Amino acid sequence: MPLQSSHIYVITNFKAGNVVELSDDDSRTVIGFDYHGSSNQKWKFEQVDGGPWTIRSVSSGKYLGVGGDIRNGEAVIAVDKPYRFDVLPDDKHPEAYRIYVHDTQYNIDLYGGDPIPRTPVIIWGKWPGDNQVWRLSDPL
Repeated sequence: MPLQSSHIYVITNFKAGNVVELSDDDSRTVIGFDYHGSSNQKWKFEQVDGGPWTIRSVSSGKYLGVGGDIRNGEAVIAVDKPYRFDVLPDDKHPEAYRIYVHDTQYNIDLYGGDPIPRTPVIIWGKWPGDNQVWRLSDPL
């Protein structure tokens, strides 16, 4: 399905099956968690001038961003200002997407592809792992 700007999606990890969640503990930490349908698991995608995308939490209004330098293992967190991502179909699974930090080969990655709730969401350089691939779907 083609992405739509101003649309709300649930972001589900292709490998583990859990979703991107803004932690209720601090409204900053981004984790993988079992789907329960709350607003902290819903994300509004906005395209910027036909190019990169911003991804905004429905629950807090904060944006997905990176906690520090663009490098392997850096945490994906909620930030106050828009942060740009390139959202592109995956080569191996064209029905799913990779979410890259804009103009880099670093993607959003579910650490180790672990389905255990509270698994950190990080960035990592592109490699063929399905833990870097995400399905975007309408909330139930």
